[in-house]
Amino acid sequence: MGVRAKDVVPWRGPAQRRFAGPKRLCGSMLVLVVISLSSCRRAPSPPHPYLAFVACEKSNTVAVVNLEKLETVLSIPVATGPIQVEARPSSHQLEILSATGILSAVDFPELEVVQTARVASGASQLEFSPHGKLAYVLDPGEGQVVVIDASRGEILRRIKLGRGIAHFALTPNAKTLVASNSSTDQLLIVSARSGKILGRVGVGKAPGQLVVLPDGSKVFVADAGEDEVSAVDIASRQLLSNIELGAPPSLIALKPDGGELFVFADRSATLSIIDTTADDIEQSYPTSNEVRGAVFTPNSDRMCVLSADGERVIFFDVSNRSALAAIPIGTIPAAAALTPDGRFLAVGGRSSGTLAVLRTQPPGLVTEIPVGERPVDVSIPGWMAPKDWLPFRARGHAKSSIGEPSEEK
Repeated sequence: MGVRAKDVVPWRGPAQRRFAGPKRLCGSMLVLVVISLSSCRRAPSPPHPYLAFVACEKSNTVAVVNLEKLETVLSIPVATGPIQVEARPSSHQLEILSATGILSAVDFPELEVVQTARVASGASQLEFSPHGKLAYVLDPGEGQVVVIDASRGEILRRIKLGRGIAHFALTPNAKTLVASNSSTDQLLIVSARSGKILGRVGVGKAPGQLVVLPDGSKVFVADAGEDEVSAVDIASRQLLSNIELGAPPSLIALKPDGGELFVFADRSATLSIIDTTADDIEQSYPTSNEVRGAVFTPNSDRMCVLSADGERVIFFDVSNRSALAAIPIGTIPAAAALTPDGRFLAVGGRSSGTLAVLRTQPPGLVTEIPVGERPVDVSIPGWMAPKDWLPFRARGHAKSSIGEPSEEK
């Protein structure tokens, strides 16, 4: 689930603290546009037979959902506490990360676990190099990022960064790794190949989530301990700006072209839109105060916002800066993924154990599908189920439950 960017910002000297007050659009509330369909209009066509993969943390499974048939066709047992499921680039393989530090590989179309490896004592984040040969796993308890040969599940090296590492990101060329340290209030700029720390940049208090622009020039980090987002030039390893928000940032989402950063602040229930070239707030709007995630449609015309407040998905028109609809799903949304054509959104319901499937245009709920206990992540790689296809395990050839490796490789 990635996105990308724009021009390099020239160095402007010492760090600049910038503030732009909220610009309200005709009143204090976003205008919800009620979309209605006339009875004579043709019903939207159903989804293509894409497969959605849902990590269910409490049932220790990955559910496989056929979106054309709108049904769960298989539950794959994986290591305890799966928290992230990703398709490995340039392959037909899923990698499932468990909070216990185990990485499980699942082949498609067989949908069998073909490899498990304990790569860390605990884990919270998985990323891949662009070609998919390397996997990077954050082990926050040990303050390190573990680099793995993804095809073999073998540990290549451990990048020691120190306790307090909250989040990391790779530049698009995977040459540089950037990590936020909430204990020291710093960003660490690291050579992804050697593991050498190239520089440390002081930012705001308790830096957490971060995003890198598609051209690799800048990184923006949410300073959760104060009311700002910091912008850092990666090449020079210099702080460019501290962008004041009025409330601590709780979630950031980068528009796919990298031109704008969308910053949600739960405490003030506001959305601030930052111009990533000028490091200025363009506009601010009132919004939900419990945002759990945001994903952009392929052409970036809409942003789908997951809101625990009201258990709904808010569809936001990016160009016109207006909310199109707020669709209740009856459960707290945990994660979401769009189909590759952008027509449908699949949302994992943490409290209900279901996958809600929504149309994106016009916005609306299609159905809810049981998947397992506590779904926490969703991936739709673009793989389609062949006609009359059943995975190996669903044809009555189930293997024994997946065991967890007792030792690190």
